[in-house]
Amino acid sequence: TELAPLNRDYRIVHQDSPSDRGIDTAILYDAKVAKLLASTFVFIDADKTRDSTFAELEVAGQKLVVSMNHWPSRGNPEPARI
Repeated sequence: TELAPLNRDYRIVHQDSPSDRGIDTAILYDAKVAKLLASTFVFIDADKTRDSTFAELEVAGQKLVVSMNHWPSRGNPEPARI
């Protein structure tokens, strides 16, 4: 409701990841500007990380591939980040 004056049609590409902290990755896009062609979620087999989210969009007749990920921070041991 607060975003209504922007005249956008926001959509989200998301699924729950296995993060025990409830942290997920997602891609937000305006369906008035971009058409979602495909989406994929890739499980990353590593401790304390999340699925990677990919979206294939069409914007102004051009294909745009967007990737979103969230890797462990430097506060974690190096093997967990590699």
